[in-house]
Amino acid sequence: MVSASPANYQVNNEDNYDDLIVSIEANRGKFNLLMGVCDYADEREKIIQRYEQELTPKFACYRVTLARGEPSLRGAIATLSEQEPDLRENSVITVTGTEQLHFLRHGAAQSEQEAFFGYLQWTREALRQFPFTIILWVTHQIERNLSKHAPDFWGWRKGVFRFQFHKKKAISGREFAPIQELLPNRWMGTEIDENDPYFLPIDDLKELICTIEREKGETDANLATLYSQLGKIYNRRSERGECEDYRQEQALAIEY
Repeated sequence: MVSASPANYQVNNEDNYDDLIVSIEANRGKFNLLMGVCDYADEREKIIQRYEQELTPKFACYRVTLARGEPSLRGAIATLSEQEPDLRENSVITVTGTEQLHFLRHGAAQSEQEAFFGYLQWTREALRQFPFTIILWVTHQIERNLSKHAPDFWGWRKGVFRFQFHKKKAISGREFAPIQELLPNRWMGTEIDENDPYFLPIDDLKELICTIEREKGETDANLATLYSQLGKIYNRRSERGECEDYRQEQALAIEY
């Protein structure tokens, strides 16, 4: 899906950026739903700022962030249309916020990502009324789950532009497997794929501790094992240079 060689990241990312610009310009005045894939928030912001600056002479650029409580792409675009009456055919809408959505259910009936996938699955006709480019930014972890949980959306969306960096927003299924044994079944909406390098968002790990401490108390017998596993994960991420915030995750590795 993406190059495994860091030496190729810059070349591949530049090629993907050029292809993204071509798609936007070639589909001016048409409904054009694109996906940008990137784990590293700082680099994603640089990419967005770069294409907004490059496109501004010909296009009107807008941004919208999905609401965690109701992560509906159609709803977010519709709200923007109401707020911006000048929204027109030569517009480019950048959508962010999916990187904040939790994969684990944390005791709820469905996870935030499951809600997001559910909304996406039924957006085709509703979105076609918008004659402009929409760029939906997701993480590699979310992209890998889209085809499974929103196959209709995955089938009709247009280009996917992947920007790869050494930083990772997720841990592998193999790293998560020992932790999964400590969780109630209702917290998982899918089986673990130990070969998936982007199985679980790292932010879910932080929320996981808070949820268990809140529901079971800080004296729960499983917490010692959980702390040990999390400490090892954070330490490995620090050693591999995968941390988006190195100092924070290094501190967590020491703490746990």
